[in-house]
Amino acid sequence: MYAKTSSVSPLTIRLARNFLLSETDWALAPDSQLSDADKAKYITYRQKLRDITDQTEFSTNADIVKFPISPEFYSKVYSVDFPDVEYLTTDNQFMPTSRHYLKLFRDKIANYLTIKSLTETNYFDILLSEYGKVKNPPMNDMVDELTPEQVRTHKDFLEEIIKKAQDAIDNEEGS
Repeated sequence: MYAKTSSVSPLTIRLARNFLLSETDWALAPDSQLSDADKAKYITYRQKLRDITDQTEFSTNADIVKFPISPEFYSKVYSVDFPDVEYLTTDNQFMPTSRHYLKLFRDKIANYLTIKSLTETNYFDILLSEYGKVKNPPMNDMVDELTPEQVRTHKDFLEEIIKKAQDAIDNEEGS
């Protein structure tokens, strides 16, 4: 969407925000390897992302909407310079979006969505294929297991059924 308009709007802000939310879903999974303190930072980060649409600038001047810094940026960069400042408690931990910022996200979002779609489609197709094999085993697997004696028995049985069917047809025609 941003690629077509090349402008910052509430829609492009919302798209970037939604992308950042989906990109951090992993952090809240029960099997995430993050510490409780780091998970708390991600919870705060995600809430601040959701609050972006409540900013006055969101509807009046989308160019100056501020995004929170990520927990990773805070831990690796910000807290080194400001060790006594808690995560997302000061204004300088929120950065205004700009055209170049959204241009960087544009390609990342497009690539991510394309790969996500392909991955989900391919994974689902593989699951369907495997499920089909379990539910309906190939017939050639069953034929390979028959001995010559079993083949002869099956053939005799089928020929007997065909003979009875033909006799029934002949009896009806004769009546």
